[in-house]
Amino acid sequence: MLLSPIQLISSTFERLTFEVDMASYEAELKERAGGRRPKLPPEIPFECAVTFTTLQEQEGVFVGVVRLRLNTKSTMTFQHYRFDMVMSGAFVIKGTVPTEKRQNLLIINGAAVLFGICREWLRATSARCRPGVVVLPTVSFQDFLEQEGALASSTVSDVTPSKGRRGKRGRTAGRRLN
Repeated sequence: MLLSPIQLISSTFERLTFEVDMASYEAELKERAGGRRPKLPPEIPFECAVTFTTLQEQEGVFVGVVRLRLNTKSTMTFQHYRFDMVMSGAFVIKGTVPTEKRQNLLIINGAAVLFGICREWLRATSARCRPGVVVLPTVSFQDFLEQEGALASSTVSDVTPSKGRRGKRGRTAGRRLN
């Protein structure tokens, strides 16, 4: 087994809100008591967005910050929970990764690492709540990149994603999971 050339050197939650929707939980309990099975939502009611900033690029070392935001849509809950999490992580790439592939590799893998941290935090926290454990579905960040290597902004129902926006601090992408 080999170490990945991409390593997380620090991470932090910049925003973290978590709320139990007891009204939807109690409504589900009443439905179950009446013998009816609860209806599943027609879509996954949370959104995901990724931003990226290059901090340092020197020969042999590339440092960048990936920021991930996960939040429930304002009108919905996800298995009786509402949440808004913004997590950033500083990553370093060392080794023989070609310069033109570093940023895209860091965005995809960095977002996946941060998503795993947020997913586990949500699972562990919800395990202590009355409605029970919630586990976010596994997602892929591969489609955040278009063929040209730029970040894409799209919805799952879009056939061809639109180009990402470029801000003052770096590339951005947003994708609604629905």
